[in-house]
Amino acid sequence: MKKREFWQLRVAGGIIIGSMVALPGCGGGSTTETPVAAPTPTPITLTGIAAGGAAIGGGTVAAKCSTGTGTATTAADGTYTLAPNGIAPCMLQVTDPTNAANVYYSVAQAGTTTANITPLTSLVIANALGLDPATAYASFSSTTASNIT
Repeated sequence: MKKREFWQLRVAGGIIIGSMVALPGCGGGSTTETPVAAPTPTPITLTGIAAGGAAIGGGTVAAKCSTGTGTATTAADGTYTLAPNGIAPCMLQVTDPTNAANVYYSVAQAGTTTANITPLTSLVIANALGLDPATAYASFSSTTASNIT
């Protein structure tokens, strides 16, 4: 073995041994960590328009959130404001008072303040969840809420 190769092996060996000596001192201590409290979720207020081609005036908007529920009635122009006593995500349902067969759905994720409810949002939910929106709404819970986030 040449002198230069021997020197390179000694340097590499020294680095490996030095690393082995230094690593056991990293981590693994017996310190006690103070648990961090989970942040308190902020309740939401949702606004939007309920429409099925035309505005749905006098319709009932119902919300099922990951925690809590709420209801509101739409104005003549289809607008609504809803402050469910819960935390998003929420699934929303509006029923047209002039035709109870017209029921539409939408979702509101955390951080959302506007959620329109239309036939198009119902189709998006059906496509995204692979379920009929009525079935998704009926079975919505804190467990299934993660499917829409």
